[in-house]
Amino acid sequence: MNQLIQAFRIGLNGSSKLSISRNGPAWRRLSSEARTVNWLSEHLASPQNGMVAEGEIPMEKRLRMAVFRSSQRGWLELDVLLGKFAAHNLSVVSEDEETFAQYERLLDADGPDVYAWTTKRADPPQELVPIVTMIRDFVFHGKTVQRPKTTS
Repeated sequence: MNQLIQAFRIGLNGSSKLSISRNGPAWRRLSSEARTVNWLSEHLASPQNGMVAEGEIPMEKRLRMAVFRSSQRGWLELDVLLGKFAAHNLSVVSEDEETFAQYERLLDADGPDVYAWTTKRADPPQELVPIVTMIRDFVFHGKTVQRPKTTS
């Protein structure tokens, strides 16, 4: 991909005789990869990966991203497990910024680790214990996360 981008830039500058035909497969591949990179930078940027400052992404967009990431992890087992948890519970979890940040950190972890933590095969890191406990309760006991009761 880097070679294609470099070739594309050289072709645009006119500083080299190298050019890419706009109808050729290299052009289509380059434009497809460039669109993918642009989409990723616009839609998947998050404070966790250092691409944007904390608080820059609105909570509604962070919630949609978390729901999508929960069901598209690449492991069918985790897709089902986290996808169902997200569908049933993330709207409530997102009301507490600290708990939601824990869930986002969980999504950044490796798939085998997350699977081991959520299926009680391994203990999660201390900072993720509350969110992993919520997921375990949902998976093993069918408990959904409840909104805290307010007295008015």
